[in-house]
Amino acid sequence: RLDDVIKEAGGLNDKANIDQINLAKKVSDGEKIHIYRIGEEVKEEISINNNLNNGKVNINTANSSQLQTLTGIGQATANKIINYRNENGNFKSIDELKNVSGIGESKFNSIRDDICI
Repeated sequence: RLDDVIKEAGGLNDKANIDQINLAKKVSDGEKIHIYRIGEEVKEEISINNNLNNGKVNINTANSSQLQTLTGIGQATANKIINYRNENGNFKSIDELKNVSGIGESKFNSIRDDICI
């Protein structure tokens, strides 16, 4: 979890924007984590190598904006996908996306060719 990683790194300083951090987020080896400073503008970062694979959206690494490029996925559903991922870890298969509230068989079938893990 991110909280454990931060503790191992020596903790946060008083300039860290704690409101932008999900301390319960599960992290993976090699993952890049940016801790914003108080007052620093939060940017939607796009990493072509990590988030888009052959034009497909990686549901394990995509941010809200990238998820919303998928047919039928709005901000609320994108946030549900991210929350599910944060609480349960990375998706092990694209079919696991159907476990997210609001993604039924029909919606899943409409995006299945546009996503990857």
